[in-house]
Parts: sequence; structure tokens; C-alpha cells
Amino acid sequence: IPGVYLLTQNIGTGSYCLNITTSHVLVDCQGFNITYGGYSPGNGVDFQGGVGNITIKNCHFFQNISLAGEGNIGVSISASASSNNTFFNNTFYTQTDKGTIFLRTVNNTNISWNTFRHQCGAFSQNTSVFDIQDMYNGYIDNNVINTTCEGQSTGAISYTLSSYAQQNMSLRGNIINTTGTSSIALALTGFTSGSVIQDNRITMYGNKSTVMSLKTSTDIQIRSNIYQATHPDVSSGIQLNFGPGGFSVNNSLFDNNI
Repeated sequence: IPGVYLLTQNIGTGSYCLNITTSHVLVDCQGFNITYGGYSPGNGVDFQGGVGNITIKNCHFFQNISLAGEGNIGVSISASASSNNTFFNNTFYTQTDKGTIFLRTVNNTNISWNTFRHQCGAFSQNTSVFDIQDMYNGYIDNNVINTTCEGQSTGAISYTLSSYAQQNMSLRGNIINTTGTSSIALALTGFTSGSVIQDNRITMYGNKSTVMSLKTSTDIQIRSNIYQATHPDVSSGIQLNFGPGGFSVNNSLFDNNI
């Protein structure tokens, strides 16, 4: 039923925790916990049937790995074919190689002022904190993202494009720290006109790591970011045309500190 839902205690389950089946819902955890997964594949909050106008705020998400196996790992929030959503002031604690937020074909989504603590485990899913495919008018701003995962498919944000020609994406004011070997903090494929990457502070602690990889990306602005590498074997700051079949044209870089 559409409406406002306030948590008054911690909630948890061995599978899916909250299934949202209608639009126009606000979930305010008021600082309480959502613990999900462990017995079977399950997400903390799962958007079902293309619902939209959903707000999730003030929640602490915990991934239950006590009984987790390779096929039992869920994500904190999963949404597909959804619009007009807000994830605000949440804290996410994930302890496996599965990512935290999984988005497919979403519009007008704002993910801001959240904290992510992503520490990979022994499984082989190897996904980033944000696993995004197709996002139009998206805002990922003013978040703190800490990840210790390793490998090129891991890092803070992984974005791939299938259909939209104009993303109008905003990545602004985020603090990103990555520790894993050979990781890529921002792996972006298909970013196009209207997208801005600005005022982010990205620190790479692992060797052979890359701050940003742009593939098949056009007409975007990258400005006033600070990139720092603490390991002497960090591979690169900004990498263009990473991988086969890639191209990056008409992009603008201003006042970045690498």
C-alpha cells in the first residue's frame, strides 16, 4: 500500500527483507538495521514490478554471511525499470564480493549522503559497490565509499550503457577510497552528453589500480576532482578506451589534481 513506513526496531531475514510491490512508498528506518540474505538469494530492499517514487532513508544495511554460499548473496537495494527514487542518509555494510546497490534501467534516481563500507570476501562475484546499467537523470552525490575489493570489475562505481543516448549523470562531491589490487574506482562505459564528474576526492591504496576508466564515452565534463595514489605501482589516473571496441571523444577535463 502506498504510504510512509517507519521502522521502530531492527528487522532481518535469511532471504529478502523488504519487497516493495507498489509505488509511492517512503521507508524511514529511523536508524534501525535491515539485515538480509544468508539462507537463500535475497536483497535488503527489492523493487518488484517496475515500481517507482520510492524513498529509502536513515537505514543501516547489513549483509548476513553466516550461511551464505556463492548463490545466496544478495545486495542491499535492487531496482529495475524504476523511476523517481531517492536513497538518502543510509549506511551500507557489505562483506562479500557482491555489490551494494544494483540498478537496471532507472530514471531520475538520487543517491546522496550515504556511507558505504564494502569489504570483499571469499566468493567470486566481483562486483562494484554500485552496479549500474542504464541510468538517466541520475545523481550519485556526496557519498562516502570505502572498498577493499580486488580486480578490474571491482571498485566504487561500475556503469554500463545499453539504450539511453543522454544520461545526464551527476557524480559530484563523493569521497572514494579503494584498497584492492588492480581495482578501478570508476569504471564508466557509455557516459554521454550532460554527464558531469566533479569535486570528487578519490584515493587509491592498492597497487596496479586505476582511478577512472572511460570507454565509449562522449561529451562529458570531468572537473575539479582530486585523485591521489599512495602505492608506487598505481597504473594510471584516467584511462581512455579501456578494453576492445572502446572510444572516448569530445570529453573535457578541467582543473583536476592528479
